[in-house]
Amino acid sequence: MEQILQSRRIKFKMVKINQIVKKNPMFKLIFILLILLPTHSYAYLGPGLGGGIIAAIIGVIIAILATFFGILWFPLKKFFKNRKDKKKDTKKQ
Repeated sequence: MEQILQSRRIKFKMVKINQIVKKNPMFKLIFILLILLPTHSYAYLGPGLGGGIIAAIIGVIIAILATFFGILWFPLKKFFKNRKDKKKDTKKQ
């Protein structure tokens, strides 16, 4: 029940935001300008960050490959094993 109420609150908030945007056309312009205009972050991005990004990308790729392997390989392996067993059974008879 709580999830339903929470989803209704989110929908209500989205409706309010849409009404604000429709009533005030300058809102879109201000929002776009805030996104596009650069600001200083004053953050240090050290050399270890590049290695971390590369490791994260490799990890995501390995996770995707492992998913495909688990979803496709094991059912195919079982299918071919059953097919091979059926051929052996028909030859024995």
